[in-house]
Amino acid sequence: MGNSIVSYHRAYRWGGILKAINWNEHNSPVFTGFLGGEGIRGAHFDNLIITNFVIKWAKSKSQQPIIEELEKKFIDPSKVDIDAIDQELNKLPYFSNNSKHNEFYLLFHLNASNHLAQDINYYIDNGIEVILPYMDIDYLEILFSSQFSMLHKDNTSKNQLKRLNIPDFHCKMINAIYPDLTNVILTNGYKPSEYIMGKIPYMLARGFRKFTTKRKQSNFIYGDWFKDYLFEKSKNQVLETNVFDYEKLTRSLAVETGKTETQLHKYTSVIMVNEMLKERL
Repeated sequence: MGNSIVSYHRAYRWGGILKAINWNEHNSPVFTGFLGGEGIRGAHFDNLIITNFVIKWAKSKSQQPIIEELEKKFIDPSKVDIDAIDQELNKLPYFSNNSKHNEFYLLFHLNASNHLAQDINYYIDNGIEVILPYMDIDYLEILFSSQFSMLHKDNTSKNQLKRLNIPDFHCKMINAIYPDLTNVILTNGYKPSEYIMGKIPYMLARGFRKFTTKRKQSNFIYGDWFKDYLFEKSKNQVLETNVFDYEKLTRSLAVETGKTETQLHKYTSVIMVNEMLKERL
């Protein structure tokens, strides 16, 4: 649904949405903040939705990153038509223009229409009306006709002086709409009020908290049970073409220490495809 491929890592969101539906006795509309920050800041390169491969291939447009990515995902490149993948990648809108336009299409074509559509459809399929203020066409027209959209920002810059300008708009907006919230510490370790006071107070406050505050644990961490589940599923593969190297997968999984969805996604994608094929056989 949503012209997308649903991965295992979406299951916990599905569980959360089911809980929200149970709490919503009167089927009231649900307001969501999808793309509330991205249209202003730009795409978030998190190596999960927008992966490191996207950056590597966009820069080189060579087949080497494709081969390296296939191997990393336990796929034998000799079993795959690399030229066909190359051609498909070149057709995608987020690889066809300059870097800022590519970032725009990554955000609205890949992240919104393919990724966020999964969560939106979960609500709709259960009879819940979803209101998406930051995806409303009127809001988007106003935002992108102004100087405050992502098209005028560079959130991927390594220049630290340029990066000091990233919080400018949303801190001022918080102050204009609800000044009391400027005294709440954001997840990045500063208060909007500190940024509004000036960039020096902002840097000092953020730096101090970074070195004195214990880093928050991820909102969702897989337990050992999930690794056991992946092990069990990897033993029951149905692909006879040896596209996936399951022996390599199990060896890698045996020494894997990561427990986040980003770290385990390369395993879940293989198992997911295998399970989908089993359903079809």
